Amino acid sequence: MKYDVYCDKSARWKVKDQKYRIYADIQIKGKTWEIQLESQNLIYPSNETDGWKKIKRKYGIEKVNALEKEFEKHSACPKMQDIMEIWQPFAKDNKLMDIWRLYNNDQQKAEMRFYAIECGCPDIALLSLWRQYGSVKCIYQGIIAGNIEAHTIFEGAIFLLENMWKPFVEISRSKISDLPLTVFIAITGIFVKYQILGRLGSLDEFKEWKTSTLKQWREARNFRLGEWMRKNLKDYFINSMLLLGKATQNPNISEFTINPYYDAADTIMFKYLIANLQDVYEMTICYEDGQIISFYEKKDNSLEDSYDLFPPMMFCKASSRRSQQYICCANSVIRRGITLDHPFIEWLLDNSFKLKQYYERQFQRIVTSLCAGDADAIIKECNRIREQMISLPEHHGVDVNAMPRLSEDDFWSWEEWIDHSEKL
Repeated sequence: MKYDVYCDKSARWKVKDQKYRIYADIQIKGKTWEIQLESQNLIYPSNETDGWKKIKRKYGIEKVNALEKEFEKHSACPKMQDIMEIWQPFAKDNKLMDIWRLYNNDQQKAEMRFYAIECGCPDIALLSLWRQYGSVKCIYQGIIAGNIEAHTIFEGAIFLLENMWKPFVEISRSKISDLPLTVFIAITGIFVKYQILGRLGSLDEFKEWKTSTLKQWREARNFRLGEWMRKNLKDYFINSMLLLGKATQNPNISEFTINPYYDAADTIMFKYLIANLQDVYEMTICYEDGQIISFYEKKDNSLEDSYDLFPPMMFCKASSRRSQQYICCANSVIRRGITLDHPFIEWLLDNSFKLKQYYERQFQRIVTSLCAGDADAIIKECNRIREQMISLPEHHGVDVNAMPRLSEDDFWSWEEWIDHSEKL
C-alpha cells in the first residue's frame, strides 16, 4: 500500500492515552538515498525500536503475554494497585508508565522504506558539495523527504521552479538574474512554516522584491499564494502585529523593520505583512512610548493611489504632536514605519506622481534612503536632491521650493528615548 505524507497535514493519531505521528528519516545508500517512514510516540519520542522485545527476552513470554492481556483492558495507563499481581515480576526494575509506553509503541510499530527516486525526488545524495558544506532539506510536491545532515551550521535548499514560477535568467541562461515576487514570498513562507528559516543570503543578491511597489505586493497577495499564506502563517503574522504594539527593545536586533537590506529572510515576510496592513488598517505611531504602532478601522482612502507608487513602507499617522516631528527612527535596523503627516512626507506624497514621472531617479533614491538609510544618510541624500532640483530650470509642476530641508531633529533616536525613560 502507498501512503501520501503531506507537509500541510501531519499524519498523527491517538491510541488510548498515547499520541503518534509518522516520522521521516533519510539514509544514504551507496550513490542514492533511502527514505524511511516510521511511527513515533509524540509524548515520549525515542529512537528505541525493540524495547518490547527486550522486555520479553528478560521476563519471558508467559509473564509478558499476561501483562499484554491486562493492558488490553485499559484505555489509559492503569494504577499499580489494580494490576499488582500481574505487575509484581516487573515492579523492581521498571516504572509502570515506561512499560505501558513500550507496549503501546510495539502495538503501533510500523515502518516503510523506499528509495527517493521512486517518488520523483531529485537525487541530491549525488551532490557531494552540498553534503560537505551543509545539510540539504528536501520537500518535494508536498512530501517531506527529510534532510541530509553535515557537520556545519549551514542549511541548503533546492527549489525546482517551472511554468509561472520560473526564474528570470541572463541571455546565456547560465545564471539566474532575478525571481518573480511570488517566488520570493513562497520560498520564505515555506521556510517560516517549517521553521528552517535562517539568513537567506542568496536572496539578498536579487532586487525584484526590494523594489516592488505596494500594488505589486497586493497583486501577489491576491494570487492563490495568498490563500496558502493566510492558512499556514496566520499565527506568525498575528505575533508580528502584537510585537508592533510593544516598545522597541534592542537597537541592534531587528524584530521588525521596513529595511529590505537588513535580512532577506525576515524582511520579505515583513514586507508581505506591511502590504496587507497598509490596505486594511489606519495606523498610528507613537515615538514617546518606544515606536509603538496601533491599528484602527480604515476610514480614509484618499492616499491609496499615492501609496501604490512606493514599496510597502508602513505609513502611519503620528499619535501626537510630539510624534509628528519625526519622519522615522534614525536607526534603519529597527525602523518600523514612516510618519505620513510629518511635513517632509506630506510633501513627498503630495508630489509623488510628478516626481515618479519627471524625476524617477531622484524619487527612487529618496524612497531607498527612507527604507534603508540611517538618519545621516537620509539627511545627506534628501538635502542634496533638494538643492539639485531647485537648480533645475524646469520643475514640471513639482513644488521643489516647498520641499523641507532635513536635520537630525527630524529623526527619533532610540538611545535618547531610553535615556529619557530611565530618568523618569
